[in-house]
Amino acid sequence: MCMKPAIRPLDSRSAQRLSSDQVIRDLGSAVKELVENSLDACAHTVEVRFRNHGLDLVEVIDDGNGIAAEDIEQIGKRHYTSKLRQFADLDQVRSFGFRGEALASLCAVSGRVQLVTATPADAPCGTRVVYDHQGRIVERSSVARTSGTTVSVEGLLSRLPVRRAEFKRNAKREFARAFRWLQSYALSNNINSSRTSDNPITTLVRQRQMLQKEAGLSSDASTAEQALSRVVTKGDFYRMEILGQFNHGFILVLLPHTTLPQEGIGALERRKQGDLFIIDQHAADEKWWYETLIAQPQDRPQPLLRPRPLHVGESERVAIMEHLEVFQRNGYTIEVNDHGTPMMVAQPVGADAMKDIEELAIRIQEGDDLRTLRPSRFLAQCASKACRTAVMIGDPLSKPQMERIVRQLGELHHPWNCPHGRPTMRHLADMSLFEQ
Repeated sequence: MCMKPAIRPLDSRSAQRLSSDQVIRDLGSAVKELVENSLDACAHTVEVRFRNHGLDLVEVIDDGNGIAAEDIEQIGKRHYTSKLRQFADLDQVRSFGFRGEALASLCAVSGRVQLVTATPADAPCGTRVVYDHQGRIVERSSVARTSGTTVSVEGLLSRLPVRRAEFKRNAKREFARAFRWLQSYALSNNINSSRTSDNPITTLVRQRQMLQKEAGLSSDASTAEQALSRVVTKGDFYRMEILGQFNHGFILVLLPHTTLPQEGIGALERRKQGDLFIIDQHAADEKWWYETLIAQPQDRPQPLLRPRPLHVGESERVAIMEHLEVFQRNGYTIEVNDHGTPMMVAQPVGADAMKDIEELAIRIQEGDDLRTLRPSRFLAQCASKACRTAVMIGDPLSKPQMERIVRQLGELHHPWNCPHGRPTMRHLADMSLFEQ
């Protein structure tokens, strides 16, 4: 006869670690808690440093009010907070955090947590402390420090082996999500903010005022697309006059100005009234093939011998259950059993199923367009096939072939760049400037 074990309370350390997992779930939540603490401390500058995409080190440095010496002992313990004294105070809370759990949770799930702080009254003399997994100080010393606080977290989630393994597997993705979160906070708060990665060192964002003044000015492909679309619209591709091929790699076209020519001006003069563009024949044809390929339905999914349970996080599970049609469109047939567990019953041949499904679930949560959502693996395959299928640089083209490539650009959702980011066209000159 099978004896059922008696129900007993968890020991306090296990309960603390399990509870901490609800506060510090991933790299993004760790960064969020630390940055919000900096903002609550009235910081004007916040710097976030990562080593090995946050796997080895996450460090947040601010120039806020610091932490008083008498509070350093308690700040690593759970439910110690300066934001409220009782539950009734919750209605008056005006800070980001108030539960007093962030640092305690980091201590419970990380390999090592170090804090260096100084108040305006104590600076330039600061205090450095190291906390153990229960938030107790194990090292303490005096250091030089201007007003503010530095929190260094090494081995994030190392005391939660399953979460740590998941973090290692998706480190770059987690880092990208944390980076996007930092961007949104830097834009919505009046601070100077930067992130520093060990490879390379780059600036995250400038001051919010500078971003507001120069919003949209950058060198990436999306900005180039916006700048180009202000000059030519997709409908203009049908109005372009084919002038010829240049160097067996580019198509020269003239977009006539929309204003009517003056009376008496001849055909040659009217022809000059327009903008001269050069179109990359390979990039333009490649983008048409790329969008054509991704619009085609996936190959018929291969049924599995037995349904495969999808062991994903709770938020990913909800995303899967609420958007089964997205996965079906990408070749994955998923059903939900009586216990609420998603079960995969068919998948595309040769696909890395779990990687695709996790990526799609995360991107659903991030608000990507569900109508065009595809796994990056599939997009890479389409880009590679489009590149090999398109006309190449060096191929001589007839006028009908050039017209086909130019007119097809008007049919595309995003005609301005090839799948690899190379511009499909460039503006050369306003021909009316050469009339004199």
